[in-house]
Amino acid sequence: MTKINDLEKQLSQRLGLKKIIERFIEKLAEAKEEDDMLQYETTIEALQNKVCSLQSLNEKILSLTDAESTPDEMLESEEYTFDLEVKLRKCRQYLLQKSTSKDAEVVPTQRCEAQPQDNQSRNENSSNSSRQPFPVPSSSNTQFSK
Repeated sequence: MTKINDLEKQLSQRLGLKKIIERFIEKLAEAKEEDDMLQYETTIEALQNKVCSLQSLNEKILSLTDAESTPDEMLESEEYTFDLEVKLRKCRQYLLQKSTSKDAEVVPTQRCEAQPQDNQSRNENSSNSSRQPFPVPSSSNTQFSK
């Protein structure tokens, strides 16, 4: 497969992944409206997995992008990922507020595994390199009110 065909395939996969992410965000709103905290927490976890997949795909796309398009590609992917991280933090904050257990165990959320990088300086300057885990109540010790 040529580099251009591979890039087109990766871009198409990213578009599909973004549609899945948007659907999960809709599911979060539905679960919140229905006060279904089990669905809400499960959807947050699934959304985090999709964000990790998106970050990996963004790196692959960036490696296939020509030098002229690289800055625009970096900006677009970083802005989208940042906006997703803000949404996830708000969702986790809401989940913590809904917890009725005062001594709920707080555990870090899943972190995306680091992908091998050809250009370390780009990653060091990236907002992705400074991510901190977010607190989420442990489902084993957390009770949710209806």
